[in-house]
Amino acid sequence: MRRSHRRKSRKKRYSFRRRRGIARYGTGSLWGLAGKIIPSVAFIEQITGKARAAGSYNNLDMVGKAKTLANNLTGNMFGFNIFGGVPTFQQQINPSAIANKYTGIGVGSIIASLVLKKAGVKVPGAQRALSIGKKLLIPGIVGGFFDDNPNQRYNTYRAAPAPVTTVSSYQHSNWSSLQ
Repeated sequence: MRRSHRRKSRKKRYSFRRRRGIARYGTGSLWGLAGKIIPSVAFIEQITGKARAAGSYNNLDMVGKAKTLANNLTGNMFGFNIFGGVPTFQQQINPSAIANKYTGIGVGSIIASLVLKKAGVKVPGAQRALSIGKKLLIPGIVGGFFDDNPNQRYNTYRAAPAPVTTVSSYQHSNWSSLQ
């Protein structure tokens, strides 16, 4: 009896060792991988999205963008910036931004799963989508709470001052006489 048990376990180990790459993990763990990555990306996108759209990350190399990302996260959440020489950010608390696209996806997936469960409809992948939706809800709320205000100005070290032109009264009177 022991020999047959050993043979089976050897056979299982051998078949497991032969499978390599992503095929070993199967499609189920792609959902798991997505469930781990998507909430983090949603949180970072929620906090840094408006600053990136405003141009704080333009004309920076990869190290500068990473430093700006760190300043953006720590500046918006805690009020201090780690790195100098890159754009800096102030602490932001914006309770009105809690209702955003990520919390909407989270709440929508929960509502959809409840409706499908009550209706008795089975949709392939519904439980996996529900779990990802639940995982998006908390980063959406926290990221929205620290989301930057769209009316806030950013301190950028690359911003050039606007050119100032002065017009003397003599020149102004000459222009008036020419018209």
